[in-house]
Amino acid sequence: MAIVVVVFVGCLFQASVGFGRNVVAQPVVFLIGPTLVPGPVLLTVGLLNILVIGRERQRLQRGPLGWAALGMVGGTGVAVVTIGAVSGDGLAIVIAVSVLVMVASMASTRLELPRSRLNIATAGALGGFAGTTAGIDGPPMALLFQRAVVSAIRGFLATYFILSTAVALIGLSIAGRFGANEPADGLLLFPVAVVAFVLSRPLLPIVDRGHARPLILTASTVAAIILLGRTILS
Repeated sequence: MAIVVVVFVGCLFQASVGFGRNVVAQPVVFLIGPTLVPGPVLLTVGLLNILVIGRERQRLQRGPLGWAALGMVGGTGVAVVTIGAVSGDGLAIVIAVSVLVMVASMASTRLELPRSRLNIATAGALGGFAGTTAGIDGPPMALLFQRAVVSAIRGFLATYFILSTAVALIGLSIAGRFGANEPADGLLLFPVAVVAFVLSRPLLPIVDRGHARPLILTASTVAAIILLGRTILS
């Protein structure tokens, strides 16, 4: 039941803000259901993002996707090698530290990176690595687009996340971390994502006024600190 609640909250953020599932839910899911990270949760949110694209299809921005995909493939390749060499506790620390670093960056009021081809490719590489190792593919690209209008980038981010999910799942399959059981676990959580998507619609006007960002940063920080503390003390 706890996993359902956590995944629901993460999907609600994802569907309404355009990003946030990974940093809000991923550390907690790793604690209470480590077998669901990263493959099954990635699959669940990939299906959620298909729904988001259908809703935001009039605002899709396909231009940067090619450069994001180029970086993503390289980052995923590095991640496949890393997975074979890092222990479970090591991955937990990677998740927690990655979230804290991204939250600190996103919370910096003066940080505004240009959305150049190089930066988009770099964000794609970081997302590919983090998505394959820990299911945290969103913060690098969200950081790059955080100053854009939320309503205008939801469609792009959803398209990017579907692409990153597909690449990450291929990488996990190569690394032997996404086999016969993981897809079934992901599909079991899909009804939770559908409910979150439906309930996100009334939140869109609030999100578009910029009220969700502080809550995402706070929740992400608390979740990452809990995971890091549990891993170090265990």
